[in-house]
Amino acid sequence: MKYILLLSLLFSCTKKENLIAISGKTMGTTYSIKAYTDVSNEQVKSAVDKLLRDYNQIFSTYIKTSELVQLNQASLNDQHQISYDLFKVLKLSKHIFNKTNGHYDVTIGPLVNRWGFGPIKEKGKPSKKEVKELLKKSGSNFELIAPYYIKKRKNMFIDLSSIAKGDGVDKVAYLLKDKFQVKSFFVEIGGEVFAMGKKADGSSWKVGVEKPSLLKGQGGLQRVIELNKEAIATSGSYRNFIKYGDKVFSHTIDPKTGYPVDHKTISVSVISKTCALADAWATALMSLGHTKGIQVAKKEGLKVIFLVKQDEIIKEISTF
Repeated sequence: MKYILLLSLLFSCTKKENLIAISGKTMGTTYSIKAYTDVSNEQVKSAVDKLLRDYNQIFSTYIKTSELVQLNQASLNDQHQISYDLFKVLKLSKHIFNKTNGHYDVTIGPLVNRWGFGPIKEKGKPSKKEVKELLKKSGSNFELIAPYYIKKRKNMFIDLSSIAKGDGVDKVAYLLKDKFQVKSFFVEIGGEVFAMGKKADGSSWKVGVEKPSLLKGQGGLQRVIELNKEAIATSGSYRNFIKYGDKVFSHTIDPKTGYPVDHKTISVSVISKTCALADAWATALMSLGHTKGIQVAKKEGLKVIFLVKQDEIIKEISTF
């Protein structure tokens, strides 16, 4: 789950470029857009809704006819032609898989389901044997072949929910820039954000990173981030968890062990040039935890905010 508080004030502007605000539902969540443009709400919303419908037909694991569902059912060791959009996202996921030594893995969906966090929820804590068997099906063991082909080496289930919303934000942002020539806008899908340009008063678009509430009276904003031609995504474990017996388990599964992560990092926010990168890296660094994650973030030149639980307080560790 991604948790970001969105701060965007509406300002009056000239008649030529009005501030429009549209919203809707997509990918099992909601989207919202604010943009300064002379194009009507209806025109922009119609184009955005069509783009997102087409996008779901590629990446959804719920639509039986989607390209991703068809790929998951495809035969092993054969080359399968896929769309440019799917190829691009799979290539990025494999890149981060390699950069994190497997701590970002889009093929651990069956493990997520078995622990009770995925779209196909199973009851009861999994046994060690079950975890071991499901781990054998993970590992992002697929080969991408130029221009747009894939060869699966395992009977794996690919789930791109940890990157698809971010990439969807980027697609909408490109639509606004390319089709409607919008120079100032704010796009959000399920808490993932990309913003460009300035508001009517010359100020930047702002996003508030949420401070988790551990005790009564806590919570609020940890930090306010100004964005211009940048994206931000947050992955957090403090709201989505499950209890087996007396123990609480995080929804973030460690792809190396098959078990929920057991560290003190409770959220990771990543700021990047694209929302797809921010989305995927936030999940990857949440899996790694702040101790290992900060090293990777610095090595990769990432702008990251780790929020770490220390007793009953929250400590911020960031790279900027």
